[in-house]
Amino acid sequence: MMLKTLSFEQHNFMPSVERALVDDPLYVLLSDSELQRQKLINIFSSRILNSSDGVLSGFYIGDNLDAAVIWNDLRSEGYYSRLKAIKLQFRMLTSGSIGRIGQLQKPLQQMEANITKLKSGCDSYLELLFVKKSMRGMGLSSALVYPQLQCFDQQQRVCGLDTFNPANIPIYQKFAFELVSQVEFGSGVANYQMMRHPNL
Repeated sequence: MMLKTLSFEQHNFMPSVERALVDDPLYVLLSDSELQRQKLINIFSSRILNSSDGVLSGFYIGDNLDAAVIWNDLRSEGYYSRLKAIKLQFRMLTSGSIGRIGQLQKPLQQMEANITKLKSGCDSYLELLFVKKSMRGMGLSSALVYPQLQCFDQQQRVCGLDTFNPANIPIYQKFAFELVSQVEFGSGVANYQMMRHPNL
């Protein structure tokens, strides 16, 4: 499968993310409405793209963005726009889910603290990985992640990631990621933080 360089300005990028992550446990916990979940996914994904602590790069598979990955190079200085951050905060406040988000404030803060600590020990961070629902189980995640991990091994880079989907854990463990901590959100939902040291 051929990897293509992802442009975050592609017209179909954000709609593809929204569709692929609509069944993610965090968004399901935040809202029963699929439309509302897509709105929240858009806000959280925009936050990643517009307030990165490193330099982002991405790759995708398929003409219709069937699957994509975004890596954060934490060795490089990131981009932060205070204006965009304020706009995203406003979008969050007017999203219709602020009450539910408020109820989860404590685990969200703990998750953010854990991820900040995890990133401080990493050179690269897997910010986002998604595969279209109809394309899952076809090896697209491996095709996206493995080539970059091989490069990271050669460069002696430590990698990190976090996920809300427990089904992802064995997939990442296959790539030598180890579970280092987790934060419980209730209702069987947790955020799992993982780290990978380079294979020599």
